[in-house]
Amino acid sequence: VNLNGEWFFYWQQFVPPSAMITSLPSTTQYIQVPGVWNEEIPGQSSWLATQGSGYATYALQILLSETGKPLALKVLTASTALELYVNGQKLGQEGRVGTSAQA
Repeated sequence: VNLNGEWFFYWQQFVPPSAMITSLPSTTQYIQVPGVWNEEIPGQSSWLATQGSGYATYALQILLSETGKPLALKVLTASTALELYVNGQKLGQEGRVGTSAQA
């Protein structure tokens, strides 16, 4: 199943997974996935956004029926560093996330 659509989006914020599980932060915005943030950052016209630089948290809530079947995620090529969490547990990482190229 493709997970295309509107995802929760927190520009210039690293929102910890624990905050996603308990309640959504009040600064929730939405962004279209697949896509790139420098095409549209909701409510922003930032130099960082237009340059394709910056950092953000993407989040998605998926509701599943309890079938007992094992599940998997296939993550296609990402042109960025990322950390992947499911139910608050870190499952993967690509590169090293930070607030700047030097971080």
